[in-house]
Amino acid sequence: MYIQSHIGPIHLLYNIMAKRSSHGDDRAFELVSLGRSSYASHSAISKLLAHIEKNGLPETHSRSSQYRARKEICRKREGDYGPMVVDTELALASGELQKFSMQNPFAWLQHNCMHSKDFAKIMQTALNTYPCLPASPWRLIIYQDGVDPSDGLAKNHSRKSAVYYWSFVELGLRALSKEEVWGVMTVSRYYEYTQLAGRHASLFKAVLDQFFGETHHFRKTGCALKFPNGERALLIAEASVLLADLPAMSECISCKGHAGLMCCPGCVNCTQEVGKMAVPLHLLTDMAISLANTSYKDFTKHSDASIRRVQEKLNAAHERLLKPRGDPDHITAEAFGEIETVLGWNWSPCDIILNRRFDLKIASMLMFDGAHIYVHDGLADNEIGMLMKKFHAARSKNASYHELAHYLAGFTFPKNAPKLQHLFTDSAIKNNYKNGSFSCTGSEMLTLAPVLKRYLQNVVHPRGQFQEHVESMIAVLEVLEWLQSVKTGTVHWKDLDKAIVKHLELFKSCYGASEFKPKHHYSLHLGPMLKHHGFLLMTFVHERKHRLVVRYTRDRRNLKAWSAGAIEEITCHQLWELSEPFFGACQLAKLRGIVTIPLLEMFPGTAADDFTLLNGLNGNGGSINAGDVISCLHDGRPHLGQLLVAVGVQRADNYELHAIVALWQAHPESADVSWPMYNVSADNVAIVPLAQLDTVFLYRMSADMSTCRVYMPLEVRPK
Repeated sequence: MYIQSHIGPIHLLYNIMAKRSSHGDDRAFELVSLGRSSYASHSAISKLLAHIEKNGLPETHSRSSQYRARKEICRKREGDYGPMVVDTELALASGELQKFSMQNPFAWLQHNCMHSKDFAKIMQTALNTYPCLPASPWRLIIYQDGVDPSDGLAKNHSRKSAVYYWSFVELGLRALSKEEVWGVMTVSRYYEYTQLAGRHASLFKAVLDQFFGETHHFRKTGCALKFPNGERALLIAEASVLLADLPAMSECISCKGHAGLMCCPGCVNCTQEVGKMAVPLHLLTDMAISLANTSYKDFTKHSDASIRRVQEKLNAAHERLLKPRGDPDHITAEAFGEIETVLGWNWSPCDIILNRRFDLKIASMLMFDGAHIYVHDGLADNEIGMLMKKFHAARSKNASYHELAHYLAGFTFPKNAPKLQHLFTDSAIKNNYKNGSFSCTGSEMLTLAPVLKRYLQNVVHPRGQFQEHVESMIAVLEVLEWLQSVKTGTVHWKDLDKAIVKHLELFKSCYGASEFKPKHHYSLHLGPMLKHHGFLLMTFVHERKHRLVVRYTRDRRNLKAWSAGAIEEITCHQLWELSEPFFGACQLAKLRGIVTIPLLEMFPGTAADDFTLLNGLNGNGGSINAGDVISCLHDGRPHLGQLLVAVGVQRADNYELHAIVALWQAHPESADVSWPMYNVSADNVAIVPLAQLDTVFLYRMSADMSTCRVYMPLEVRPK
């Protein structure tokens, strides 16, 4: 009986010993077996084990323990404003109530000001620069977009979601370029919020309720902030910027958007050039203006008051729709739809625009996204496809994707820039010719743009074929240069506006008005919006932040409480990343190898262990790494050269940050301000304080490596 009762344990022990004996004491097999039973990347395994080595194994680590810890962080820890994640119930079209989970912006903001060193520094600096008073509230930015973590080939996109991000204008463009300073208000599934009585507008109203609620209201009661140094501040803010592409914007505020006859929420009378009507509306009445019109002043612009009047008209028309059929004031559903079409807005039961608690100034809030207009299936990447297809259809050898790829190979991009070779594979080129478009991401398009412009100017245009089309493409690439420089604060709105109009006129002359899309018209608003807001945001930071949302929603299979679990996981991640250094943070590595010898000579009295290598430094144009061509200040004058290495040096009483730069000299015969030539030299090496590094550049080295052409962005060219 004794032996029989222990057959199970003995058998288990035998299997364990058999596994060990089959591989012996194989440490390699043990390492490659990590993360196999439940997948984890090699990087995740490495970082997790490093954390355990440093901090020890947690007392408990089961899935249920992690779940309880998440709930404790998000639902139970209460400061002045309650838990970090809260639930709200919204009415479905059926009359039932549906629960949606939201991030509590007051609790999130107060917690991170108190517990995040870098975030607190950003907020305190901004409060000192822009004192927050009832007469001068801060400007709240709300950004909305759709995220789909599903496989692109999947037929059932059950986890397709709307996500809202938020931050403040006063933090400054440098801080707003960091994903960490943007809160994530909600991640809500499409199949849930489209069942609401007001569809997406109801979700937007719920988001606004979190900022401007009955109890806590950013404009009226403000948000009490506490900082680690004991300082306190009251943050007062109002909704001032609504940033989104037009489909997302139309969902939020119920305008017709790009699909409507009246396609622009900023204009009263902008109509489609080509649409469902047999005859375009602008040909039937002088009151309508075609979106192919390139004169901004010809359009009648909406004001905050006029948009409110539109909403009042829609409300009045909807009341007439609800009247009994025999009532003389009754109108049919068809007539009501015509009213919506003429006004360019849809009626919504949410009544967001007239809600006095929100006090939205819609016309003043709108900010079109230049990235979605130009480089996310936008005007620039689509026009490349149109231009190349024209050359291809004519069987011309004056321009081709293969030639562009060969030309591109001669240029060196900053190490942080995306790779472009995959854009010019045979299969990609075949698809681009077939579709008449150019498939790439927004960041890839911006990386390619300077080289593409030089290729068109110096190679294609002199050949004399399709010159108007080439000039139009060059013009849209010049617009991209201006938009890229807007973030530096060096662009006047009139210069941007002039570049946009120049491109639109060239495009119309060679492709015709029938090829104008709503995005062509939306681009006309960018200059005036820059004038009104004083800045423009390109949504690349938000596209990067989408990766955080995708990370915590891709593998969440169970759709029960899906949105609640997603926003809780995202909130926990945000609290963790904000607890780490992120503003000005860079990649660190220990000094080793031959580079040790010259550094020990440059810094007498130091040892190899006193040095830390620095990469991924913050700079204009992206992060800066060893080997990049950069600009810097040395002896009070600007210089250009190659960054050899950046180091942190531990001294007895302080920690110094230095960059070792090989300074180059401007070529005496170089007159091109866009692509000046420099004499390459490794003889003039300077030690420059790290704070004096400025811009990272794209360049083209000569074959003998004696000279180099360097692309100068607009903001650093001689004025």
